[in-house]
Amino acid sequence: MVDQEKQKKFVLAAAFYGIILCALYFSVKLLISPMLPFLAGFLVAWLLHGPSVFLAERLHLKPKIPAVVLTAVFYILAFILIAFIGVQIGVAAKDVFPKLPGLFNDQILPFISSSMEQVKGSLGQFDPSISSMIDAWFSEMTSSLSQSITTVSTYIIKLMSNIAMGTPEMILRIVLTVVSTFLCQWILKKLSVS
Repeated sequence: MVDQEKQKKFVLAAAFYGIILCALYFSVKLLISPMLPFLAGFLVAWLLHGPSVFLAERLHLKPKIPAVVLTAVFYILAFILIAFIGVQIGVAAKDVFPKLPGLFNDQILPFISSSMEQVKGSLGQFDPSISSMIDAWFSEMTSSLSQSITTVSTYIIKLMSNIAMGTPEMILRIVLTVVSTFLCQWILKKLSVS
């Protein structure tokens, strides 16, 4: 009887904690995207809090001034870096991916074709029926490879277009992050004064 009570308590506790863990998992999964700008803003504010207090004490300024200046400099440098990287990736993708199918047909396919002719000639000496099998395999492989390269190239161009279409949402998230950074700095300043 005592064992059954312990088992019952264990099962109930396990079910309770399992439900709590599932609820926590789904809450985090659903809330992480909307909360990310605020979490990033808090992280930036926390990272810049120490240097802004240090500068305020050293330069005998109000704590708001170094906090605002450091935050502005941080985000300006971050935006410049992200924009530079994004432009470089965009230029590379714009130049490379549309040319992939032509590169394949003009450069890679002739090389593979001449290599296969050499292999076919060498193996054809031993068994002439191998030649037709190699031709069938080669034509199937090249058409499949050509189709795959065209599909990947098209997919990446569509992906870049979707990224460009998502720019307004990204700008909104950036604005939320910057605003939350200023709010978190204000809160951290209030907490450190108390």
